[in-house]
Amino acid sequence: MSVQLQWLKEGSSDPSSSGSAYLSEGESATVGRETGVDIQLTDSGVSRLHAEIYMENGTVIIKDAGSTNGTILDGKQVVQSRWEPGQSVRIGLPFESRCRLRCSCPIAVGTSATESTRARV
Repeated sequence: MSVQLQWLKEGSSDPSSSGSAYLSEGESATVGRETGVDIQLTDSGVSRLHAEIYMENGTVIIKDAGSTNGTILDGKQVVQSRWEPGQSVRIGLPFESRCRLRCSCPIAVGTSATESTRARV
């Protein structure tokens, strides 16, 4: 089973302010505004290393990395929590992410899921 993570910048119709990434069991993705994170959200409300998202035993976990503005899951600030399909996560001030579970999401041959998640928003 794989997980598709989708994100968008609220109030923006610019396609470059949204994206998606895939995770499989045992993989993780880092989120922040610093170069080198897996999902880069370019906004001052996002910490350099804001959060980590990983999949463990078929469950998606989101973990705040000590961010300044917190990680909000369905309106509640969390330090670490399960992220269920349909729940919304707010990273920083203007970003909202959505998690959707998908089975057997294809990953490009020769590319790990973590490598394919590198994105800048």
